[in-house]
Amino acid sequence: MLLDARGVLYPQLSKYSRKVPNIMVTRSLHVARHSSLYTNVIPIIIEDEIAREWGYAHEGDIFAVVEGACQTTVSGIPQVGAFQLITVE
Repeated sequence: MLLDARGVLYPQLSKYSRKVPNIMVTRSLHVARHSSLYTNVIPIIIEDEIAREWGYAHEGDIFAVVEGACQTTVSGIPQVGAFQLITVE
């Protein structure tokens, strides 16, 4: 699952052919439309909880959540990116 508000991660990740698609969660209509041109990327313009309701995520699935560069909200320190594994409950 990609958290890619600015649209910088999906071009890099789409070039790797996988059986499991990349679900990209964004609030930007522009980013979602552009990402749909890339292979293996499913854009969703909604909150990430809806992915389970629509059948993209099931109980027990393991997601690799990748987030692009951003600034921390508390201290304003630039963050290169984040990677986290989560299990759907």
